[in-house]
Amino acid sequence: MRSTLARWGFVAWTIAACGTHPPTDAGDAGPTTSGSGGVSGSGGIGGTDGTTTGGTGATAGSSSSGGSAGSGGDAGSGTGRAGSGGSAGSAGSGTGKGSGGNAGSGGTSSTGGSSGSGGAAGSAQPPPAEDAGPPGTQPSCASLVGMLNAQGWIAFDSDHDNFHRNLYRMHPDRSELTQLTTGLNSDREPFFSPDGKQLSFTSDVGGQPQIFLMDVATRVPVKLTNRPEGADESSFSRDGQWIAFHSGASVYIIKIDGTGEKLVATGLAPGGNAYHWPAFSADGTELVFDRYNEIDATQLDGTGFRYVVGNTTAQIKSPAVSPDGADIAYQGGCFPEGGILSIWTSLFANQTQLCMGRRVTPPDGRDAKNPAWVTSAAIAYERVDRVNNLATIAIIARVAGSSPCFLTSAADDSRNPTWFSP
Repeated sequence: MRSTLARWGFVAWTIAACGTHPPTDAGDAGPTTSGSGGVSGSGGIGGTDGTTTGGTGATAGSSSSGGSAGSGGDAGSGTGRAGSGGSAGSAGSGTGKGSGGNAGSGGTSSTGGSSGSGGAAGSAQPPPAEDAGPPGTQPSCASLVGMLNAQGWIAFDSDHDNFHRNLYRMHPDRSELTQLTTGLNSDREPFFSPDGKQLSFTSDVGGQPQIFLMDVATRVPVKLTNRPEGADESSFSRDGQWIAFHSGASVYIIKIDGTGEKLVATGLAPGGNAYHWPAFSADGTELVFDRYNEIDATQLDGTGFRYVVGNTTAQIKSPAVSPDGADIAYQGGCFPEGGILSIWTSLFANQTQLCMGRRVTPPDGRDAKNPAWVTSAAIAYERVDRVNNLATIAIIARVAGSSPCFLTSAADDSRNPTWFSP
């Protein structure tokens, strides 16, 4: 468990597998070894009759230190035509450059075998985003904060207050950090109203989680739902008149005065096939939601069901429609990358397969979850450490090659960002 002392060390936040097989006479290349700088297999030895061509060196394994390239095959010896030397393998790529391959040796007959070509050195790769340093000091922060409305607000939930989960709000430059709720209960999943004057959120203050509305100025919460199975994951409509939320296997809408509660769509079961994280389309005519490995949308009366994003095995969750209504952001994991979750965007009107959209967050070894549009050009999200499961609120530009700016301390678990711009 994290200690209180470790948390208060962030005062600034509070204040403002390796082997080869023997080469054969036929000149087969040895296998490639992957892992940390693994050495690839050597090229095969040419046939003794001088007519067999040496094998080609295998490509070196990729690693952070750059693998050594495979050596070219030795040319065949004999009175016949000399075998040509095998081509050296390409060096592994990584943060250090791999060494070039050794050229194959020529044959001993009257016509010497041709030498194998040296392997190309591995190209250096940029290092992953640094987690070191206080929030707001990452290289991307200056440009990101500069492109945002300085009077805008980002709200989120955090266990910063002695591990009790409460709501917080601050400007994008991390100024005017304010704790909005207190107490021993869990307050989470805030969502700004379009005018920024209210926050919907989930609280278990009465025991069962329900949706509440808070006047941001007075910080007075009002209970909105009374679902027997509980309610959570709320969001506002763009006209500010409706709240969408999840309960059991279903998604609902309710007016901000607590009347007009209506079931919109029901999943198959409260488990993995339930519908979650409902969000309104920009024009207010559709509700979009996830069901573990897909994102769907339907009209508010339950008709016009359509598939938006999907994958047969990977997790796809937490949809959010862009301010202009053209795009949808969501979290998803491409399993060839180890299942690490990234934030993706794709066109809201089209059907898209996961990993065919546009990746926003870098594959830096951290899970990226719960996107929230800041502008059509920037997204806020949770950046989660896969070892200790602590999340940091980050923002990132929606431009290829961008790196995140961290807004909260790595000592706290902060999640569920929402944004309001005056």
